[in-house]
Amino acid sequence: MSKADEFMELGAQAEDNGEIQDAIKYYQAAADAGDTDGLASIGLLYQYGTGVKESFDTALEWFQKVIDAGDMDGYWLKGNAYKEIGDYESAVKCYEIAIEKGGNCKYYAIYDLAQAYHYGEGKEKSFAKALELYHQSADNGETVAMLALGDLFRQGDIVRQDNASAIYWYRKARDAGSEEAEERLNEINSN
Repeated sequence: MSKADEFMELGAQAEDNGEIQDAIKYYQAAADAGDTDGLASIGLLYQYGTGVKESFDTALEWFQKVIDAGDMDGYWLKGNAYKEIGDYESAVKCYEIAIEKGGNCKYYAIYDLAQAYHYGEGKEKSFAKALELYHQSADNGETVAMLALGDLFRQGDIVRQDNASAIYWYRKARDAGSEEAEERLNEINSN
């Protein structure tokens, strides 16, 4: 285990124990050892006010540090922060950059962009574009997108209602480890 991993583990333990100032020190140490997850973790503490005063601006500063350290996942984190406060246009811009730059969160960003098109939040509603992006994210292993597709087919929201397609996507999500998918499959089977 690397030193950065050790610090991240210690930070998570401290956070779980409610020792937030210690968690921040460990997360910062992880960042100093080269793990941008430490920076992201501090940003998330401020975004949600976990043991610190909730501060959107401070969270954004930490997510920018993630980006400045060369981790493009910071754009996805910033997008989520903007989305949470209802600034959908800024969120979409961040998701688009995250997709363009790549990184571990690229397919999460694609899913979030699909939602923007689906619900008309920061993008003009386009069910065709939403469906295309949900498929792209799901085809790259994102269980949230698989669940979304299952829900769309089950409910007949933006596609024709089709339980066989819903079951297909729920099974894919279940096989990828989603407990929610198992619950949805059970609901379909009980009807």
